[in-house]
Parts: sequence; C-alpha cells; structure tokens
Amino acid sequence: GFVDDGIWLIDVVEETITQVFSEPSAAVAFSSDGEHLLVLGDDGVLHVLDAHDGDLLDTLAVVEPGEGGSPSMIVVNDLLFVADPNSGHVLAVDLDHLEVAEEWHVGGAPTMLAFVGVLDPDGAPEAGHDDHDAHDDHDDEMHDEDEEDEHDHDEHEEDEEDAHDDHDHHGHAHGDEDPHFWFDPDFAAAAITAIADELTHLNPASSALVADRTALYLDLVAEADAEVHELLEDLPAAQRLLVTFHDAFGYFARRYGLEIAGFVVEGPEQGVSAGAVTELIETIEHEGVETVFHEPQFDSAILDTIADETGAARGIIWSQPTEDNPTYIGILLGNARAIAEQ
Repeated sequence: GFVDDGIWLIDVVEETITQVFSEPSAAVAFSSDGEHLLVLGDDGVLHVLDAHDGDLLDTLAVVEPGEGGSPSMIVVNDLLFVADPNSGHVLAVDLDHLEVAEEWHVGGAPTMLAFVGVLDPDGAPEAGHDDHDAHDDHDDEMHDEDEEDEHDHDEHEEDEEDAHDDHDHHGHAHGDEDPHFWFDPDFAAAAITAIADELTHLNPASSALVADRTALYLDLVAEADAEVHELLEDLPAAQRLLVTFHDAFGYFARRYGLEIAGFVVEGPEQGVSAGAVTELIETIEHEGVETVFHEPQFDSAILDTIADETGAARGIIWSQPTEDNPTYIGILLGNARAIAEQ
C-alpha cells in the first residue's frame, strides 16, 4: 500500500499492516520474480526491500534529485529502467549486481517509460523488423510488384479508413494496441477475476477472503456500469463527441455510445504539433463539439488555447487515478457525470 507518509506492507491473511519505508518516494516497482520491492526515494537512492517482510537488502544512488519532476521506473526481466527528468537520462540498472549497466542521454525531461517488446536469445526482436540486408533484397522484389499490388493496396486503405471512421473523426487510434481496456467494465471484470485467481494461487489460505472481496467488488463495478449507462443513454449528439488530450477513451466511447471527435496527441509521450492542433480546431468547429476535456495529470495549456480559439467549454475527464479521484469506480462515474453535465 502507498500513502503520503510512506509505504506499507499489508498481509491479508494475518490482517497486519507494517510500514516498510517511511521516507517520501518518487517511484515504486516489484522485481520480475516478485521477490523484491524496489523503492526510489525522493533523494534519488534506490532501496531494495524484501517483498515478504520489508527488510532492507541493499541501496544504490541512481539519480540526483532536482526540480524537473519525479523519475519513473519499469522492470524488464533483470533490468530496472529509470527515466530521470532532471538530467534527461534513462538508466538501466542491473538488479542482479545492483549497478548501473548502461545510461542514455535522451534529452528533455523524460517522465514515463513503457515496455514495448522482448528479445529472442540472439538479441533480435521476436517479431517486427528484419535485418538491413534482408530488407534491401525484399525492396528489389517489391519494386517489381508495385504496379500489380497498387489496386489491392488502395482497397486495403479504404477498408482501414472505414474501420478508422468507426472509431474517431481525428487523429490516429490505438486500434488493437489500445491499452486502456479498463474503460470497458466487462474487460475490467475479467482482469479483476484473473488477479483474484492469481492471488488465490499464490496464497491458497486466503481463497475464501479473496473470493468474498472479489464478488463484492465485481458487484460494485456492475452497479457503476449501469449508472454510467443511465447517465449517458439520452445525451444529444453534440454531447456525445469527446475531445481529450490523448487517445485514451476508445473503449469508454464504444461501451457507452459516445464518439471520439479528436485528441491532441495519440500518446502522452508524443510532442504536440501545430498541424495537429489546427486540424483539431477545425474538427471542433465543424462537428459542433461543445466541450474539450482536460486530463488532470497533463498540462492543460494546449487545451485551454483550443477552447479559447473555438469557444468550447472546458471540462475534466480522468484516464487514470489522481489525488482528487483515486479509484476505478470513481473514474467511471466521474467521467460519465462530466460528460452528462457539460
């Protein structure tokens, strides 16, 4: 558990709570085997704790504290990657030896990391790009087939455009890679059940408690889903158009009969382009969008500018928990109320 005054270890079987880290922390992660809790303190020191009893096992100074923002961490196998917004560096920490194995200067103020793939035993991606020579040979073959394939390619593009229009008016949709599945409560319920099953597998003695709590929570999710349907089912067409900072609400829109009119960027790690902003302004004016929705974890300046330019109202919508709206059910209901009351 994570609260303002430290990190706490909760034993659901013994029903005990023990504080294992009392200082302010910038980021927290578990090792890939679940045996270690990795806590990056506000002082830039990485603390390796035993995930079972909270004992401190080792420390490593990783980053220098600064005013650029809080570092983020992600674990991939035996490596811990740290993004340091104060230095513009990303570091790879070897968890087996607890040392910085590699460091890259990426510039700017990196504040987010994402795991995007795995390597095969030879160090090459399991799927995706071939090597350069193979690519050149393939180019020679494809050049001879361009005219033959042109008609099929055009038909494929038309099919993709039709599928794209079903999702949104503007920008690039996540499609099959959209990670925000929790905005469809059916998918969220499947994830909750899978987590409960794994908890029971790891600790069979807690199976009855986990089953009871899971059933209770699934009932609450179903009740929230029904309330969201009720809040949004009779909205006029103009209020069903969503404009947000990033493309996070495709599942929510499909679930509740809304439409993604546009967004500033597809992913929050992308930079904002003037062309995209201009296109979004044109979409808002053409479609009659009434409200642009700011996500509180992101800077609202660009959406404020867009609202001023178009005359649209400003609203708040949540794509992840925040201090003022920290729960999953709160996010579902908060979003529905914000859209219904615009």
